[in-house]
Amino acid sequence: FIFGKACMAAKSVDNVVARGDKGKWQNVYEVGLSELCNIWTDRPIFALWFTVILRCLVATGMVLVVPTSILDFAFPYFIFVSFQWVLLMIFFATGLDNIVLMLGVGIWFLIPFFEFSMIGDRATKPTGWARLPEIIISFVVFLYVMSTLKRIVLLGVRLQFYLRTSFICCGASEERRQAALHKMRVSIRFNYFFFFDYQFRVLRASLVLLINFVVSTILVIIDVNLCGIRLHTLWLLNTRVARDQTLGARQKVGASMIGSFPTSFRRRSTRAPARDGGAAPSANGTPGPSGTELSSRLFTGDAPRLSSRLLEPNTATV
Repeated sequence: FIFGKACMAAKSVDNVVARGDKGKWQNVYEVGLSELCNIWTDRPIFALWFTVILRCLVATGMVLVVPTSILDFAFPYFIFVSFQWVLLMIFFATGLDNIVLMLGVGIWFLIPFFEFSMIGDRATKPTGWARLPEIIISFVVFLYVMSTLKRIVLLGVRLQFYLRTSFICCGASEERRQAALHKMRVSIRFNYFFFFDYQFRVLRASLVLLINFVVSTILVIIDVNLCGIRLHTLWLLNTRVARDQTLGARQKVGASMIGSFPTSFRRRSTRAPARDGGAAPSANGTPGPSGTELSSRLFTGDAPRLSSRLLEPNTATV
């Protein structure tokens, strides 16, 4: 889903927008492109003008407020944008190769090493680590300026579409209007790549995936049976379940029973169902626990004995 290239070609941009309107995205690329197309084709021009002017004012204020000694670290990022755009042209020429695309992203991590030779001794004194906050601030300024430039270009694309459909093609057929809309979406697609919107979406999605993996691994390690107790289960449920040594075996039995759900459903459908919160009879004629009894026993710490009774294959309450 993160690195998928389905419908990434320019001719498929209309299908991407159509699926985005229904919420049926195939990858991260379609999520961002459909959102961007909807914003710059459906919003009123006055709202777009106001957004662009506001961002230009904020960007100008950032440049005026941030000291020049910090802005010096931002110039290498603007210089290396040309190399990243060359890699993007290679990306389109080589059939949308993700390796080439990620090489352009990797340039950002190499720029701090070139800044020391481009700026001079001021970039390394007193130490390179002492200049790390300035490098981060300059990178934030660079990203905001690039985002503002992207909106200026997209506003020009929207104005071109408005003039083409309102004046130049006034009274034209619906086919010509759809053709102009398709060209506008293709232009938005190029801005989506060349101003690094797609690249940052991939990085954010990869970061979320990495965080989920790390957290899940930590929870698995915590829930290992250490000194006869599972810490995560103790925090989530209660002490008796956390100290139960046969919990893993019963979980396997439960998984096998869930896998044979159609069989258990047919077996259960042949018996009389319990009504009014009463207990359903088991195969040997003894009544099973009612819903109220199950809830009370679950929250009073009797979960191990309750789970073993629920996992009996002849009990109708399963």
